[in-house]
Amino acid sequence: MKIKLERADNISRIDLNAFLKQNFSASKASFLEKHGSWWYGGDRNRWVILVGDHIAAYCAVIPAKVWINNQSESALWWVDLVVAPQYRGQGLQSIFDREILQRSEIKLGFPNELAAKIHRKHGWGVLEELSALMLPLEPLRLKQVREAQGARRLFYSILGLALSAWARWYKFRLLHKHTNCIREIDSPSAELLAGVFARYKQAGTCTTQRDEAFFQQRYLDSPFRDQYRFYVSGQAETPSHYTITRQAQDQNGKTLRILDFFGDFQDRYATRELLRYVGSQAVKQQAAAVTALCSLPELAESLRAAGFIIKAKARFCWFSERKEIKTALAGRSHWTLGDSDNDEAL
Repeated sequence: MKIKLERADNISRIDLNAFLKQNFSASKASFLEKHGSWWYGGDRNRWVILVGDHIAAYCAVIPAKVWINNQSESALWWVDLVVAPQYRGQGLQSIFDREILQRSEIKLGFPNELAAKIHRKHGWGVLEELSALMLPLEPLRLKQVREAQGARRLFYSILGLALSAWARWYKFRLLHKHTNCIREIDSPSAELLAGVFARYKQAGTCTTQRDEAFFQQRYLDSPFRDQYRFYVSGQAETPSHYTITRQAQDQNGKTLRILDFFGDFQDRYATRELLRYVGSQAVKQQAAAVTALCSLPELAESLRAAGFIIKAKARFCWFSERKEIKTALAGRSHWTLGDSDNDEAL
């Protein structure tokens, strides 16, 4: 039977959506049906593999610009690869591999432990020094506590109780701490946010290229624009820091996620104050926790000082044939929950 790789914009939308519903969770399939074209920067960045007339597999990329070696480079976050169960073991994934890897852009991703091992075997670089950090505001409401089973549930419940006394004290402290240099902006301009990046990007640090086009597409034109909150600190026209948050809601309650955070991270005091201000807003929103992704040592220090005391391991991976890119990405970098597909649907 004929096997063919095809771009999604050449496929019946009805057939594509049917495949997504069969192979992704209901919430993710719904998200991709409604917002996939925006999320991937157009249907040209989505592919399917046809076996005969049937869709057998799917993958996509999210185009990006990254700041590496003090210049902007084109990159792709490779996401959402799935092969339908009845077609697995037939080498279809290798077709996607060849299609993506032959492209000139740098390939990026956030793998789990198993995927990291596979990536290494295929020549990808993997950075293990990322952390997913959490500020626990209502420890007994956390998903890890409420969904644990057996002995783990007992352990997490005891830990949650122990943290609850600290959390009550810390929430009181957050709500009674006042500052005049931090403010929320309802309608920020892409120019204002991009200015922070332009002023404080550091030589030798790899990160997302945060220009005006990035902020406009990723946040200001987002279908979830009304769910984002924007905070800045410093001078009104030339802020020293900004952060962008989004509230997640599930059966366990609310979690506030720091999607993006940038600025003068060498100014530890100002960085901590903005993080604590975000924590105070999370208390007012009755969130059970605040979460953030961290890969910079000085930012990790500021997050811990701001109460982000729960830590889990995270990873970053990349593929490029260029030696200077491989070397740079193995070093100092700054990635956030707003990168790749970390924030696709809440």
